[in-house]
Amino acid sequence: DYRVNIFLRQQWNDPRLAYSEYPDDSLDLDPSMLDSIWKPDLFFANEKGANFHEVTTDNKLLRISKNGNVLYSI
Repeated sequence: DYRVNIFLRQQWNDPRLAYSEYPDDSLDLDPSMLDSIWKPDLFFANEKGANFHEVTTDNKLLRISKNGNVLYSI
């Protein structure tokens, strides 16, 4: 057995989220918005088990760029 702690960062492009009406190159959104957008189905092949650490405040980042690039970090 072994144990791994990781910092996970995913990036993908969703052209439906592209915008032009705001001057900022990217928007940092509340991570609760994740329930409203499509996300890739991430899995670890052959995993034995996985869980999230219990923390007092979520340490998540959701950033959307003008071209529809999405950065999600946990």
